[in-house]
Amino acid sequence: MQKRFCNVVRVAIALTIFLTILIGTRAASQGQQTVVIVNPEANGQPQSLSPENIRNATPVPFPTLQPSETGLQQVLPVPESTSDNQSPVVISESGLPDPDANRAAATAFPHQWTNQGQANAERVSEADGIFANAAVQAEECAPSWGPLDWCQHPRTSYWGNYWKSLQTQYPWKAVGKLMFRDDEDDWHFCTAQVITGPPKNLIATAGHCVYYFDKKVYYKDWTFIPAAMNGNEPYGEFKFKTVRVLTRWIDGGNSRDDVALISLQNNSKGEPVGFYTGWLGVQLNLPYTQNLTLMGYSTNNSTNDDLKGKWTTVNHGQSFFFEDDTICPGFSGEDAVFIGSDFAPGSSGGAWISQLQPFQPSAAGNYVVSVVSGPLQCSQGGVVTSPSGIIEGARFSDANIGILCKAEGGCVTPLPGGQN
Repeated sequence: MQKRFCNVVRVAIALTIFLTILIGTRAASQGQQTVVIVNPEANGQPQSLSPENIRNATPVPFPTLQPSETGLQQVLPVPESTSDNQSPVVISESGLPDPDANRAAATAFPHQWTNQGQANAERVSEADGIFANAAVQAEECAPSWGPLDWCQHPRTSYWGNYWKSLQTQYPWKAVGKLMFRDDEDDWHFCTAQVITGPPKNLIATAGHCVYYFDKKVYYKDWTFIPAAMNGNEPYGEFKFKTVRVLTRWIDGGNSRDDVALISLQNNSKGEPVGFYTGWLGVQLNLPYTQNLTLMGYSTNNSTNDDLKGKWTTVNHGQSFFFEDDTICPGFSGEDAVFIGSDFAPGSSGGAWISQLQPFQPSAAGNYVVSVVSGPLQCSQGGVVTSPSGIIEGARFSDANIGILCKAEGGCVTPLPGGQN
């Protein structure tokens, strides 16, 4: 009898999720700018992922172009309130974690903190081989892509929260691994980052970490693990409350639409994510050329297949604007921004950060201005090709994350005393 009751409950929950997504999709078809998915279990006790779920998860694939009949990427209309002629604006300031965050986390999750040192020490020797290979590759540059040859967009690359000194420090720990399941219940991962404190508890990621183009279905069961490193979870897990994505992305959008916001529940200890990690700010309408820092769980960070994407990779480089259909037919233009990067799948949704301020006692700076969408793709005659070492993302503007934040009632964190 008890087993039959449990099965009925499972069916009811599954039906609720289906109806929630269906209602959101119908709302989108009726002219809404965003689609929202609500977790029907948001008020229940969050269940932890198993070590096998985390260990065996695969990176979500980068999205593919949505070609039109001409062989070029489909260009959908954007709102008139786009940002080419608008000034940069900060819509969310960054914030520091609680001063007691690490001590509280070490008390709440003692096993995770005890294992940190050993997890790092076992792989130090591999770092030398990775960077040696990168140095050899840096000597090669094919001229076939002209201004898109990756050697004309240099970057520096190193491991991020692989190192204990970065894993538990702000702003590095505001970035984490985003886990979710597909329609066959297989686990996948992307990258996401905290962009507000409570009560909103928002993280930003890529739209393709919410909606799977190839199968025209939504992913499900999103779970955020801040500062995750090879199975180590120093701050626990945070289940989703709501997920919001642009309708244009669901309809077959471009990289400029590849953005999503996820509101999180508190963790198993009753704490909001920002208590432990702090949060990064958000800036819109920035010039296309900027010195930026990228962070993501890229799967090119190890020569060992079992360790790929287990910790973050960091890139520093200069973003740029590109629009030339004679070299790269496809979508570029407004709110599409590019940068030289060696990121691979798993980095999807990873932050592009302006004014990175590492190891500072202040939260000033640390603005997210884009997230990783995928490699720059050129489509002609139905054939998709990509210049190596160039990735693209949505330049944050009023026409993408601005719409999502507005639908959320603002991406802001109230200041003490109730003032914004």
